[in-house]
Amino acid sequence: MFSDIQQLEKEIALFRKNVLASNELLQGIEAVAQAVKEQTEHQKIAASKMEKTAAEQSEEMLSLTSSTAKRLLDQCKAYAAELESTVSSAISQSKEQNLSLLAEAVQKLNRVGERYMASLEAVKTATETAQGQFLATLSETVSTLRSTEEKLTSTYEAFLRRLESTNVDQIFKTCQEMKKSVELKLWILIGGVGV
Repeated sequence: MFSDIQQLEKEIALFRKNVLASNELLQGIEAVAQAVKEQTEHQKIAASKMEKTAAEQSEEMLSLTSSTAKRLLDQCKAYAAELESTVSSAISQSKEQNLSLLAEAVQKLNRVGERYMASLEAVKTATETAQGQFLATLSETVSTLRSTEEKLTSTYEAFLRRLESTNVDQIFKTCQEMKKSVELKLWILIGGVGV
């Protein structure tokens, strides 16, 4: 299995290299098949020329050359058919190998994609959970702040009402009277001690 995307990319590059090598092999095989076909055509042409030459010779020579040429032509045809069959078989085997490699790479890619999607889903779930916890904490903090604000507001308003209900003039007069009373007592005390 792949541990990360870079390893997958290396695997894909190797797969591409194998596919290119297979394509080069197919091109080489096709070139061999083409060469065999050309050789077969040359042999057919040569056999045709040999038949013409044999026709020009005497009847006896014609019979001997004709049977030899026919046997040679049959052998060449058999060889060409066998070679063509071998080339076709090699091409089909190469294609099957390429298809199996491609299917395997697709399966690996799918497994990596599934693991990646599972990881994304886990991250999404963890993120949603963290967001939920954060929102709950934030809501609780806001509620606490509002409650504290309401308490402070009510305490301030109570203080203002009490302050408004208190008569400042009355307090000033009371303080003046206390001052006079304290001064009088001090004079009496000083006067009594001095005596």
